[in-house]
Amino acid sequence: MNISQQIKEIVQEVVRNEVPQIIQKELKGQEGIKNKEERKELLTIKEAAQLTGYAVQTLYGFVCNRKIPFVKRPGSKFLRFYKSELIQWMSQSNKPTGPWTY
Repeated sequence: MNISQQIKEIVQEVVRNEVPQIIQKELKGQEGIKNKEERKELLTIKEAAQLTGYAVQTLYGFVCNRKIPFVKRPGSKFLRFYKSELIQWMSQSNKPTGPWTY
């Protein structure tokens, strides 16, 4: 077997074994970026009301009683909600009963 055939076999072996793993690793990395962006998505009180099915005033009551996760930046009067945290909160069994339960 000459050197060019050996090199060709080595390249084929690498392509067959290494490239799929590299592609899979890159795709997982991009998925992680998307998940981070989703976790950082902030919603207004109206958007949170649409997502949860609760009225805006009900959400204010939950915030007042600390029954729902929310964000309020220092010096700001506006409430924000992380979409991922609201979804997680809605899936927990210890939340107040809402319109999405039957």
